[in-house]
This record gives sequence, C-alpha cells and structure tokens, in this order.
Amino acid sequence: MPSDGTLSGTVYVETVYSAALVPGRKLPRVVVDEASQLTIAGTLLPIMQGAEQVVLLGDDRQLSSVTGGRSLFDELLASKLVKPKFLREQFRMHPEVAAFSSQHFYDHQLTCHPSWKS
Repeated sequence: MPSDGTLSGTVYVETVYSAALVPGRKLPRVVVDEASQLTIAGTLLPIMQGAEQVVLLGDDRQLSSVTGGRSLFDELLASKLVKPKFLREQFRMHPEVAAFSSQHFYDHQLTCHPSWKS
C-alpha cells in the first residue's frame, strides 16, 4: 500500500447480470448499488461467483424490485441479521424536495449538505 493510504486495483463497473457472463472471474469485493431494486437471484450472482465481500447499497423506501418480488436487500433488513447504515446527509436534491422526503419518508432525519446550492 502506498504511504498515503490509497489502494490500487482493477475496478469493474457493470450490471450484476453482465458480470455473471464472464466465466472464471472471481471478484474479491462486490458493491451492488440500488440493491433494493434487484431480484434475489440477481443479487446472488456475484456471491455465487466467489465474492468474499458483498456490500449492498439501496433504499428500502424507494423503488422495490422491478419484478415485484422482495429483494435480498429487503430480506436482510427484515431479518435483523445485518445492521444498516442510514445516509443522513444528501447532496443531490433541492432543499425543499429533501425536506418533503425527510418529513414524509425518513422521520425528519435526512438533511442537506451545506455545500448544496440552489
């Protein structure tokens, strides 16, 4: 590891479905974004390819799985086997939109980063 603490390595950015099409490739770490929108089978694809660590990112209060079933993300949250981390500070929405979302969906816990500008 370099003295500044950074790591280097190969990063693949692809869907879980296209990642499964590469035979023999083992990914030590997999980060799945929008995991609440994936089917259980879709989320299991990188795990079945030998991933040692899988990080699921998502929001159980946004769109659910596009097939209408529950996602592995939802199942893990419901099981209480994992401790989720809540993103309290957002950088993308206009403060008025964020205030609405915070009030109606996130128990007034969502805030805007000070750098947000209208």
